[in-house]
Amino acid sequence: MIESCWLVLAAHYPPHHIGGGELSDQAIFQAAADMNVSVTVLVDDFHRPAFQSTGNITVIRQRGIGRQLKLWCRRLKPDRVIISGVPGWPIKLAGRLPKLTVFLRAPSSLPYIASLATNVDRCLVPSLWFKGEVERAYPILQGRVAVSYPSLKLNLHLQRPDSTRRFIAIASAESHKGIDMFLALADRINNREWLVADNLHPVATAALRRELTKHPNISLLTKHRSMNQVYFLSDLLLMPSVPSRHVETFGRVAAEALSWGVLPLAYNLGGPADWLPAGCLVSRRNDSFTAQLNIWQEVIDRFSGLSGEALRSDLVRVGRQRLAGMKLEDSARQAVRSLLN
Repeated sequence: MIESCWLVLAAHYPPHHIGGGELSDQAIFQAAADMNVSVTVLVDDFHRPAFQSTGNITVIRQRGIGRQLKLWCRRLKPDRVIISGVPGWPIKLAGRLPKLTVFLRAPSSLPYIASLATNVDRCLVPSLWFKGEVERAYPILQGRVAVSYPSLKLNLHLQRPDSTRRFIAIASAESHKGIDMFLALADRINNREWLVADNLHPVATAALRRELTKHPNISLLTKHRSMNQVYFLSDLLLMPSVPSRHVETFGRVAAEALSWGVLPLAYNLGGPADWLPAGCLVSRRNDSFTAQLNIWQEVIDRFSGLSGEALRSDLVRVGRQRLAGMKLEDSARQAVRSLLN
């Protein structure tokens, strides 16, 4: 058994949300089990009720426990502190610090590590693009930022009948994820069927249902359905996130879509621009909604007819090849294992 003790501040996400935070938590636990490292996990009682103590992992669950990180460092004297999910408040540690690792997944988390930057031994991020953003924000971290792709297990050889693909889809009905652009495109390209995944609060869902009565060619996939059904029914997946409000740091949905043979289309910025084929990327020329609407329509029109289907299939093949080379399933786990080297 390796003589090492890690203190982990678990990712702060609502229990129903399975995102990058939970994936990095899982990678930490897998690596700790591989190496028999003793791990203490601090979990806010509002989050992650499924976390349980097991084997070499001890879970301490308490409301607001992240604010007590300094106290737990003094109490446990860990060899390494891993902040898996940066909470929405500045993290402050004092005195002699152990080695510190921070998982960063979004630009919005950057201000909260300002007081820790000089102490960070390793910063793990989900894309080359975000690595550059972190190093620009904190030049002192240059040489200490490493890419750790999300731990996704994808079947990149999945085949399904073309007859099931009939929708152009969007994975989120949230405004910052581009639902307004999606609705406008559905109005313009009204000879296609469109699909919206409902992941909203019930009040917002009711408003969305009222809005969709104006768009007879758009179907709503209810919340209890999985994203796999979106992928199964679609041939194109749009990611028109509003750049001033949200930039994808990796593009997990795009990776999942490709594994189902669905072609994702995203803006040429952020994490997806690192690895998606150029034919999947939409240029961002200015902030005019109408101008961007025209660009999106031009891109979607490329994939109509037989020639468009051949182009879509070719881009899916190239995208799958790139994902296979990234070895997503083991990336985060190997990044955590390297912390002991």
